[in-house]
Parts: sequence; C-alpha cells; structure tokens
Amino acid sequence: MKMFALSLCALLLTTATLGAKVKTSSDAAALDKANPVKPLPKVPRGIDRKFKDLKTPPTPKRVRLGRWLFFDKRLSKDNTVACASCHRPKNGFSEPTPTSTGIKGQVGGCKAPHFINAA
Repeated sequence: MKMFALSLCALLLTTATLGAKVKTSSDAAALDKANPVKPLPKVPRGIDRKFKDLKTPPTPKRVRLGRWLFFDKRLSKDNTVACASCHRPKNGFSEPTPTSTGIKGQVGGCKAPHFINAA
C-alpha cells in the first residue's frame, strides 16, 4: 500500500501542470509541449521511503504518462469522463459538488473523495 501511495504522491505532485491546455489527446506534439518531462519532486514529509526504494520506481516519463492518463477522456466508455472530471486538481483532487456525475449524466451517490493524503 505504501508503494502505491508513494507512486500516487509522485503523480499528484506533478499533475496540476497539464490542465486543459490540450484540446485533443491524440496531438502528441501539443501534449509534449504542454506537459514536458520534469524531474521527480522530493518525497513529501511523513513518508519514510524513497522513490528509489520502490519495486517499480517512478521515472519522469512514467509520471508524465500518469498525468496524461489522468486527464484522458478516451478511457471512459463514451469518451466524456476522465479521472480529472471528478478528482479536480484545483479542488484538492476532490470536487465542489455533493455528488459525482459520470457518463451519460449518471449521478453517483456521493462526491469523489480527495486522495491527496493517500500516503
């Protein structure tokens, strides 16, 4: 669980830079320009492990791929919802509404929880 949480922290610490700058996910050049490979951030305080100690340590390219997938609506059944649709970076990876809305406007029973402190 800690390995997953540490990887998730690496993803979250660098996720907010992608945003909605790219209109289509298939435009690789635009994705690369809007989301360049950056060095990994420092491990957050309170985590007693280092990235290099993980079984599969994150690399800058893997973190960038995670950001792309987090914002990619093509992963949903009808290409309308991405993880970031509910887990909004500007709202602490939660959402400001009382319930989540999924594909075809389906309303969930609760809001998407934040996962910033998952580690």
